[in-house]
Amino acid sequence: MNITDYNVPGDDIDGLWLVNKDGAMLYLRVPIRVICIVSVKDFHSGITYFVEAILGSERGCLVFFIFQKPVRHSYFRIVERK
Repeated sequence: MNITDYNVPGDDIDGLWLVNKDGAMLYLRVPIRVICIVSVKDFHSGITYFVEAILGSERGCLVFFIFQKPVRHSYFRIVERK
């Protein structure tokens, strides 16, 4: 099974496919809440933000858009939804 076997829920093109610890694929819709773990640009460590969109770069890096500004995903951790 590969990613082409899955349909994007509701034609939501800004979300993110994830593989959980059990190996199941899950679709995470945006906006998502993240916490900054490394201060960068206008984003401060320990503060939560909402990701408006997610894009992948040609090099395989995920880019989050927060306040319409692109920033690498590695500076943030997704906050668990309850």
